[in-house]
Amino acid sequence: FAMMFHGLLFFGLAMIILGNGFFKPNMSTIVGQLYEPEDKRRDGGYTIFYMGINFGAFIAPLVCGFMAHKTGLGWAAGFASPGIFMLVGLVWFWRSQKALAGPTGAALGLPPGRDPLQNKVLNRSDQLRILLYTAGLVALALAAWAMQSLLGYLWSPRWLFGPKIGEIGLLFAWRLPVVLLALLAANLLAERNSKDPQPLSSEERRNLIMVGVSTMAIFLWVVGFEQAGGTLNIFAADNTNCSALGAKFPSEWFQSVNPIFILLLAGAFDRVWGRLGARLSTIQKQGVGLLFMALSFLVMMGAQAGVNARLASEAGRTAVAQGHTLSQAGLGVSPLWLLGTYFFATCGELCLSPIGLSTVQKYSPKRMVSLMMGVFFLGIFAGNNIAGVLKKSLEGNKIDLWSFLCYSMLACGLLYLAAAPFLKRLVKEDKK
Repeated sequence: FAMMFHGLLFFGLAMIILGNGFFKPNMSTIVGQLYEPEDKRRDGGYTIFYMGINFGAFIAPLVCGFMAHKTGLGWAAGFASPGIFMLVGLVWFWRSQKALAGPTGAALGLPPGRDPLQNKVLNRSDQLRILLYTAGLVALALAAWAMQSLLGYLWSPRWLFGPKIGEIGLLFAWRLPVVLLALLAANLLAERNSKDPQPLSSEERRNLIMVGVSTMAIFLWVVGFEQAGGTLNIFAADNTNCSALGAKFPSEWFQSVNPIFILLLAGAFDRVWGRLGARLSTIQKQGVGLLFMALSFLVMMGAQAGVNARLASEAGRTAVAQGHTLSQAGLGVSPLWLLGTYFFATCGELCLSPIGLSTVQKYSPKRMVSLMMGVFFLGIFAGNNIAGVLKKSLEGNKIDLWSFLCYSMLACGLLYLAAAPFLKRLVKEDKK
């Protein structure tokens, strides 16, 4: 709701970040706890969970765009609409606590140390604690909003690394280490306050290797997939013929293509994992996902070749000279190129993201599941960061973005498939 007001934009973003920090790792953990540790249906369960998420992702651009453009209230109404749906979801979740139980009937999502068989819902003390945490986080977000200049100075300390360091350099030299150290410090503090601190066993250390490898696959996927929020959007707006059956449509509608494919394909992938779950290891599934990503960018290489041919034509040169994009001049490439790209990217997503969530739940020590979910989402953070600056970085070295992503995903996918047998033996995956 804060994002309804222009002056509160950054405060609203801060609240979204803090809210997601609590919501995503814990909700993903709860989904995994719905299954027994050895249950092969877990990967399929995460796929269904992912399907629900993407139903919202499909509806959101349509609802927000409609509210912003058709009600006369502008983007204030567009930003208010997800706030209303979040309130509805919160009430639904709150009233459905008693139905949230694991395979043994034990309640899920309760604070540590609570007997899940005797306590089915949060008590008044828990509710008060939630309110206090929420108030504290609002105060923290307000403080960060007030000190945004100082925080920006610390987030991008070119005074420390020199003015020539780029965004990718800052990510690996400063931002990722700082966030990772903060996560480790929080975990050490939690262990120190624990009544029964336990060191990691050799098996747990091997399992954490699997979590790390899976998180790296997610990082690679995000670097490519999140081009959808930038370069693919620009390609749709500037270089694509946004029309079908003689009717034009806004380029923003491409943002709903991926969620539509998720809804159409998730059930099929769920059945595939159900039948092949015992024969395909986690790393093999993710390797296949990276190969699907390579295919998606191979399609974009073809689309870019079509754009380059049009730009080299007389009509294309005239359009550019007049300050028009290919889309504005009626010279855009077919929307089927982007549909093909999103189709293969979605197949890759269904092999990577829900499987990655399942892997973290399955291999993390029970006392570290939420922490490792945080590390998993740290990989997503790093991927998003690089996705936003990759095109500019590559252009400085005269490297084509789509070719780079295609060959990188191909190489990494083959590497994961080659390493899968070794990692399977390392963690004895067939026994899990």
